Amino acid sequence: MMLALILAAILAFFPMLLQLQGSDAPSSTLTIFFVFVLAFLMNNAIQKSHELRQNINIELSRLRRLHHLAEKIGDSKVDTEFRVNIEKGIESYLEYLKKNSLAKYKEARGAFRGITFSVYAYEPSTTRGREFVKELFTTTRELALTRQQMIALLDRRISSYGWSILFVIETLVIISILLTQAPGLISYFVSMSTIATIFIITLMVYEVDDNSKIELKEFGLRYGNNLNGLTYDEHSR
Repeated sequence: MMLALILAAILAFFPMLLQLQGSDAPSSTLTIFFVFVLAFLMNNAIQKSHELRQNINIELSRLRRLHHLAEKIGDSKVDTEFRVNIEKGIESYLEYLKKNSLAKYKEARGAFRGITFSVYAYEPSTTRGREFVKELFTTTRELALTRQQMIALLDRRISSYGWSILFVIETLVIISILLTQAPGLISYFVSMSTIATIFIITLMVYEVDDNSKIELKEFGLRYGNNLNGLTYDEHSR
């Protein structure tokens, strides 16, 4: 943000340095078009972030459901082994994302496969276990679909074409502001503030679209926080 202010101050100083006598207002059509493109890109970036959070909630919910199904499935040797494997798989998956954040979400597929393998390898030996199989498979399928959506969202970015259009229009708007800047300090500060605002909003769009490390770390910690309460306790049965 400080860099944006400094750059805006330098750019706004050029008309004063060159003693330009601007008087007309910047092109309103160009400005409106720029605002429209910027709003469109910002909306897409915000929508992506919203969908990402929704899918995180869905995935964590399905993991908890899978855990609770395994916890209540039965007491036979096969059921107990399955329950232990599921618990270890979920714990490993959550621990990995907590440690590495969602920046390594794709790489967590190994830990995730440990969960799905346990489910698909499960062969119930009791009536209760057989009743739970369908729900286990359904929950696992939903988890897999959610992971695919998460990967797609994390990979989704504003295209280079979209950024090119934005930067071209942004450059034209800034040039228009500088060429029409009137003499005097008031006009200087108005131009500087306007240009700085353009830079800051553009940076905001980039931050929201690019999955910042801080945000990905925050998401990873959410997975880690779900470790609490997901440990199977034999004495609680």
